[in-house]
Amino acid sequence: MKVHHSIPTHFEWISNPWLLLSASGEYITSNQAMSALGDSTVSAVIAELQLVLSNSSLKKAGHKTTTLSVAGCRFKVDILKQDEDQQFFCLFQHWVQTDDKPDLYSSVFEQSGEAIMITDADDDIIDVNRAFEFKTGFKLANIRYKKPAFLRSGLNEEQTLENAWCDVKAKGHWSGEIKNRKANGEYYISWLSLSAVKDDSGKVTHHISIFSDITLHIQEHKKFKQLAYHDFLTGLPNRALLEDRFGQFVLHSKRLGQANKCALIFIDINSFKLINDTYGHQKGDDCLVAIADVLKNSIRADDTASRFSGDEFVLLLTEIDGESDLQRVIEQVNQGVSVIHQHIGLETPITASLGTAIFPQDALELDALIQKADTNMYEQKKLSSG
Repeated sequence: MKVHHSIPTHFEWISNPWLLLSASGEYITSNQAMSALGDSTVSAVIAELQLVLSNSSLKKAGHKTTTLSVAGCRFKVDILKQDEDQQFFCLFQHWVQTDDKPDLYSSVFEQSGEAIMITDADDDIIDVNRAFEFKTGFKLANIRYKKPAFLRSGLNEEQTLENAWCDVKAKGHWSGEIKNRKANGEYYISWLSLSAVKDDSGKVTHHISIFSDITLHIQEHKKFKQLAYHDFLTGLPNRALLEDRFGQFVLHSKRLGQANKCALIFIDINSFKLINDTYGHQKGDDCLVAIADVLKNSIRADDTASRFSGDEFVLLLTEIDGESDLQRVIEQVNQGVSVIHQHIGLETPITASLGTAIFPQDALELDALIQKADTNMYEQKKLSSG
């Protein structure tokens, strides 16, 4: 490539290959050592440098050291922004033939089933393997020299990312769960292993990120957790989750030093066996699902509606203000249950018996509260039938 302009006098003494680019990345001039590399190599180098200018934060930062692999050679280059004319001076420190790189390392990188991304010391992407391109849909040519932030921005807690980089700086490594974006806009959950690569002097030269897609594992975990803590038919919390939430309420109250009240409402569906015997088990199931919907719509977001067993349900109402709160929920439940038959095709209205217990005045333990509410419910049922 021919020199189009005279060499600036303050660069004449430099013997290493160098070239000068305009603010827009256009070639201005270079020295003889650069020209000696050959026109095709210089053209390939300029194309790479233009990509660095376009995608990285170089224009803002003013300086960047990176490695370029072009035309069978690997170059380490320092790029410095000239403030007076906004040009970029690119100094090539050394270059080596890349065919001395062990084939094993290259094979591991390219043939790994896990997505791998390599960034430079400024955390600009310089390489990704085939697995990364396949799993994310991002091609290296479109993301090279960009910062990986576009993959995860808005998907993760900022504190998580800050903690990750703190560990990398302090320990050289971090691993944890991260959400990443695909080229089609979807996101996946990955287990990220992020490591710093240092030279012999201890200076960070690169970062290596290995992504293991754990989306299916997380989904399966959520599914098993749902089955473990929720009723399969109605989707309501089961007894185990009810116990956990009551325990959390008690701990929270103790931590704040407050004597907060909560209420339990024990609900039994009257003559449910008759519904099953008369209309069949499918109608019985429809009835239970409809009752679950009524209960969820009768309470606040902080309260819990659970299926206790069979045709029995328990409501946990946290931080009630008084009897009026309790009566309001009872009225909503009775009203909602009374019209269920119209929606599921039963001839006779459904009714329910309810009993209540208050924490801490009636009992301090959940089992004792449930027993108290159950007893009150049967007394109420006797009064209604008597």
